[in-house]
Amino acid sequence: VVEFLVTASVGGMFYAATAGQPLTIIAPTGLTLAFTASLYSFCTRYAVPFLPAYSWVGLWTALILAILSLINASDVIRFCTRFTDDVFNSLIATNFAYEAIRSLGGNFKNAGPDKTKPFMAL
Repeated sequence: VVEFLVTASVGGMFYAATAGQPLTIIAPTGLTLAFTASLYSFCTRYAVPFLPAYSWVGLWTALILAILSLINASDVIRFCTRFTDDVFNSLIATNFAYEAIRSLGGNFKNAGPDKTKPFMAL
């Protein structure tokens, strides 16, 4: 977590200084947060070091995006409709709601005989 905060802050300052538009939102969005949480869960489940895996994901993503930009793959965006956007947003909202309910349910499951403590998380 500390490494992510330091890297995000240094990268954000560099971006704001060089991009010419310092009001651009560069914080992690819902999709980034969901992906990072899923990758961390995968890495802990299979005993893979998280930071090297996260770095490799970033490098492969950069390579794939560079190739897609060279072949002008952004022309495909015309096939995306508002329906596609709405379905994707509802998927993310469902994922966040599921994770919140699962976390609250886990608080009640692990509370022991005193069931008042989990209500503090609400």
